[in-house]
Amino acid sequence: TDVAGNISQSSTAAGFTLDTTAAGEGTGAGGTDEAPVLTIAEATDGVSEAEASDGVQVSVAVPTGTVAGDTITLTVTQPDGTTETVDTLVPSDWNGTDPIVMTVSTDILSDTDGFVDGDYSVTATVTDVAGNVSEASTPSDFTLDTTAAGEGTGAGGTDEAPVLTIAEATDGVSETEASDGVQVSVAVPTGTVSGDTITLTVTQPDGTTETVETLISSDWNGTDPIVMTVPTDILSDTDGFVDGDYSVTATVTDVAGNVSKASTPSDFTLDTTAAGEGTGAGGTDEAPVLIIAEATDGVSEAEANDGVQVSVAVPTGTVSGDTITLTVTQPDGSTETVDTLIPSDWNGTDPLVMTVPTDILSDTDGFVDGDYSVTATVTDVAGNVSQSSNTSSFNLDTTAAGEGTGAGGTDEAPVLTIAEATDGVSEAEASDGVQVSVAVPTGTVSGDTITLTVTQPDGTTETVNTLIPS
Repeated sequence: TDVAGNISQSSTAAGFTLDTTAAGEGTGAGGTDEAPVLTIAEATDGVSEAEASDGVQVSVAVPTGTVAGDTITLTVTQPDGTTETVDTLVPSDWNGTDPIVMTVSTDILSDTDGFVDGDYSVTATVTDVAGNVSEASTPSDFTLDTTAAGEGTGAGGTDEAPVLTIAEATDGVSETEASDGVQVSVAVPTGTVSGDTITLTVTQPDGTTETVETLISSDWNGTDPIVMTVPTDILSDTDGFVDGDYSVTATVTDVAGNVSKASTPSDFTLDTTAAGEGTGAGGTDEAPVLIIAEATDGVSEAEANDGVQVSVAVPTGTVSGDTITLTVTQPDGSTETVDTLIPSDWNGTDPLVMTVPTDILSDTDGFVDGDYSVTATVTDVAGNVSQSSNTSSFNLDTTAAGEGTGAGGTDEAPVLTIAEATDGVSEAEASDGVQVSVAVPTGTVSGDTITLTVTQPDGTTETVNTLIPS
């Protein structure tokens, strides 16, 4: 309309929609406003490096009234307090009910040096096309922990790994040692804490692997190695122990899921088969066989002066480096052992000769006469012990007739009487020989032998023996 009152043609009508209602406004219980609800599944126990490598996924349950074309905005508060936002448009094919998954990207979680560990907080709002903004969600927090135990804590910033020690590995693990499993001492790297998990990976002789896990307890002092056990079920099958070469490595996994550098492998040989095991007739066990040649008629003082020699025929499977052990039971019932290492030049078949030394056969007063018995076993380098041998016995008798039975503890000797000696022995007397009466000393018994030694006129000697009758 101009000043004179003239009115122009009317414009084309322009319409608009007034939309002042944000998503969730007044749709909650009792007319309250709804807000988005966030779920970060990876937040449990912290977000590890592996989990963060594709960002952190946030599930957003949007409030009533959210429609395709609305924008969801995540506001991420970083450990230093700064914020970043992530926007996504609700897609046209959204079904109107399912939560919408968004991702906090790796660039928000890192700087030029890599991931920035610490505490993050995320909130969400929904903005409709008119610009109305919903209530903000309750913050959903997560800790970004991308540093594994030992990471960068070694010399020159290198990564540390666990260090394994298997004490039983020396010379192999025997059946006795394996009966309670194989103990592995794990020295964990710097940064390991209570609640972390140590995982042993055991490679079996056939190349298959098994794992053993243990949770580091809350009372761990932070420094001592942690002892774990490779259980017997990993060392055996339905037929029993599986001998062969095993290898063990260890890693430490923190509660966020970060895995340390793996340890250097620690190897052991499981050897549960003793010499002679299953090598006898019908699969029975063989044992050593003992022979003591000097045992016949007892061992005299002269024989005992260099000990008592024992011949040991060892069972199949005995090899150089194995140890033969003689167990000697003395007359008073006490026992002593004698060990010998089978030499490297043994031919694998000949019996091995061992000696029961004089110190086992005597005390401070000299030889101890009486009944002795000897058994033998073979122990391999792993510690497996063969069946025990037969018992081979001997009687040590080092006391001669008359020894110590004379006056004042002196030795008695035989006393000879030759009645025909008076005035010499005539031809008639000599015709049936010369009779010698021998009064034997105390301690002489049936079965002993009397020996006459006759010196002839030319100085030569002859002997005459007689067995004392029963």
